[in-house]
Amino acid sequence: MSGSVRLALALGVFLAGATGGVGHAAPGTLDSSFGSGGTVATNMARDTPDLINEGISDVAIQQDGKIVAVGWARRKASPGGEGGIVFAIARFTRRGTLDRTFGGDGTRLTGFRTRHAYAGAVAIQADGKIVVAGWAGGFFAVARYTSSGKRDRSFGRNGRRLTDLTTGGDFASDVALQPNGKILLAGRAGGSGGRFALVRYLASGRRDRSFGVGGKVMTDFGPRDDPAFGMTLQADGRIVLVGAVAYLASGQWGLARYERDGSLDMTFSGDGKAGIDITGDSDWANEVVAQADGTILVGGAASFGFTDVALARLDTAGTLDPTFGDGGLVVRDLGGDFDEARDIAVQPDGKIVVVGERFSKFVVARFEQDGAPDLPFGGGDGKASTAIGRGSSSATALTIQRDARIVVAGEARNVSRFGLARFLAE
Repeated sequence: MSGSVRLALALGVFLAGATGGVGHAAPGTLDSSFGSGGTVATNMARDTPDLINEGISDVAIQQDGKIVAVGWARRKASPGGEGGIVFAIARFTRRGTLDRTFGGDGTRLTGFRTRHAYAGAVAIQADGKIVVAGWAGGFFAVARYTSSGKRDRSFGRNGRRLTDLTTGGDFASDVALQPNGKILLAGRAGGSGGRFALVRYLASGRRDRSFGVGGKVMTDFGPRDDPAFGMTLQADGRIVLVGAVAYLASGQWGLARYERDGSLDMTFSGDGKAGIDITGDSDWANEVVAQADGTILVGGAASFGFTDVALARLDTAGTLDPTFGDGGLVVRDLGGDFDEARDIAVQPDGKIVVVGERFSKFVVARFEQDGAPDLPFGGGDGKASTAIGRGSSSATALTIQRDARIVVAGEARNVSRFGLARFLAE
């Protein structure tokens, strides 16, 4: 899933000059210079006839402004056989068209030695190489690509690497790049009794055996399922994971912070682990951002039988920040039965952008630094939305461009395609 966003913010004069007046539109307006009226639905199956559907899990921006989206694509079943799921990657130009210099047609599919492989997160190295993480057949899976879309054969085995943590149910949900070139994957180790999990790799794709035990770290919160969904790196190199404790079973948000060697940071909440119980009923955290002042911003879901978007801010010691929202927490209904903060990003001015709703439309909400809704965004209520195509759409990720525009990604569910939308920020 995307980490903290610290990109230079260009304001209205630049946007007006670049888009012929679009910069004067209200923040939260679709950017008409992107795709078709501000949205894109890409059909990989058009060029790959054995594909049935596809969707985006994460998105990142390259230094040159091109947009890299990763997720999954489902293949048709062969006669007498079964279909499967593969890593799917697409790269788009700044205007939302497929970048034909990537993989020949703008897309790339990668299978592993398993029936199913699902890409959940992407990160861009300083040299332009693209690291994609997820799961394949119950293993942590990671692949690296050159800037042209070829598998980087200097990484792992032919550009891919599988890591087995337990006897079943392992998945990687996020990826982070350390300044020294090492690669971190975070997720869940194990099935219904799963634990927070971290694996660190050298730049070559080999496990870094100086980290944890043989390159692996697993953290248990209790006897039930404890998956980690999001990860961020703090400025001092410490690693923060967020997810759920007793996921989908009257659970709560779970957080853990680690030293650079993979050991739990005992200065964080007393034992390296923290829980946030918002409703007492199946709450979970999806994403985390380490802010420049050392505070930790977390986004996820608060369950009341239905779910609402929830945000929390903690100080560096793991205590809720009382200057944010109501005692450190913000809960907001965005109008759907299943709202949640699927991804979050912080603008350079401190405003917080959230992808908020599932199974209906792409919905983006923006909050002030103190957690109050940023009401001018979206025309007066602090949120903006769009459908991709004529049916329902599901947003999963966002990132912020250098020119301040907000790129949101997910699935155009009615046509089962990669879906993108771009909104103006100012």
